[in-house]
Amino acid sequence: EETVALLERIREQVPGIALRTTMMVGHPGETDEDFADLLDFVSQMRFERLGAFQYSHEEGTYAYKHYQDDVPPEVKQERYDALMSLQANISASVNSRRVGTSLEVVVDREEEGYYVGRTQYDSPEVDGEVILSSDRPLHVGSFYQAEITGVEEYDLIATTSPEHLNSGSSRSPSRASSHRPPASNYGATSPRYSSDGSLREAPAICAALACGPQRATVPSSLCCLVASAT
Repeated sequence: EETVALLERIREQVPGIALRTTMMVGHPGETDEDFADLLDFVSQMRFERLGAFQYSHEEGTYAYKHYQDDVPPEVKQERYDALMSLQANISASVNSRRVGTSLEVVVDREEEGYYVGRTQYDSPEVDGEVILSSDRPLHVGSFYQAEITGVEEYDLIATTSPEHLNSGSSRSPSRASSHRPPASNYGATSPRYSSDGSLREAPAICAALACGPQRATVPSSLCCLVASAT
């Protein structure tokens, strides 16, 4: 309840904020009821950005020493798939509210026939992207106003109008990605994660809420929470 109240207060005080979190499924001792509570929590909070990974019984960790890896791999996979299916629907709904609006987009790279960029709400290689079309050349690393015309589960479809092209500016170096992660991994995974959602390396920035001794005080699978604001 304290976590929910905190998130609601953040949204109330910072309109337009994008909340991101990472969930873990299959932690030792996680029951069907625990997982159902997690799905209810995600449904209620409707995080703009959510990633997930499966618990891995890594030697040398606190959990390896003190817990038994008692959730079968197939159950972890089922829970991961269910969670990300829920988040895909939430993300599509959140993105659909952007249609018809104008957002500032930084161009990360040029593909054949279109450009790929990000809004201020998206981290490179982790979050969704903006698929951007333009009648005139755009410059990688520059910012443009883009009109959102369509959505995918995690991506926005946009176009720049001629009057927007003059607003292109280079304010910071581009953090362009040379590849696009598979759509099945989008919004949930990155080079830090395997295709099944298992963690390869810990997130670089994570305000831990439920990792280690504190995990009993908050929802069992709420691992980290980071907020992005306008």
